[in-house]
Parts: sequence; C-alpha cells; structure tokens
Amino acid sequence: MCNHCDFVMNPTNISTLENRRTLYDLIYFYKIMNQNVYLPDLVQEVSFRVNNKNTRNQDMFISKRAHSNVLKFSPLYRMLEVYNSISRDCPELDIFFMSITQLKKAIESRLEM
Repeated sequence: MCNHCDFVMNPTNISTLENRRTLYDLIYFYKIMNQNVYLPDLVQEVSFRVNNKNTRNQDMFISKRAHSNVLKFSPLYRMLEVYNSISRDCPELDIFFMSITQLKKAIESRLEM
C-alpha cells in the first residue's frame, strides 16, 4: 500500500484495491463453482487435482501454465491462482462446504481487511 494513501484509507476503514479484488474474485469463483451463477462453459475449464492430500502440491485446482499475459491476467486463471495461494495458508478454506458468509469471513481474516 502506498504510504501517502494511509491517511485516507486508515480512518475510513477502506481496504486496498488488491485485497478487494482478491475478495470479490473468490466470492465470484464461489458462486460459479456452486452454480449460483450459471456458467457451464467456464466450469468446464476448471481442472481439479483429485488426490491433493498425498502429494507435495496440495492445490485443489490445476491452473495451466501461463505462456502469455492474456492467460496470466484472465479472470479464471487469476481466480484459480488466488484460491490456491490462499488455501495453502488457510487449509480450512473449502469452497464447496462453506457458506458464502463463512468464506468471506475467512478471506477477510486472511487478508486482514
């Protein structure tokens, strides 16, 4: 966060743009995966790691290797990468068994919003 913005953001309790983007990416990803938003073509693009408990890489979702900025900054790729990185630090985070409010609280506590 920029130092000259602290005097505006701290008293008003506004989180950084990066934290807000992360939160809303994961909420939207939750809605897609739990079919609150009907996007079957997008769900079809998501690949799961089936046996993620007995391997070194315990990410739930497999994201393709980004060879271009178009893929690297695409919404789906960003959502998968963000979910995997947050779930590494917060293993109780489960997008399929948590309610949206539980998910939001877990993400906010992780991001210290």
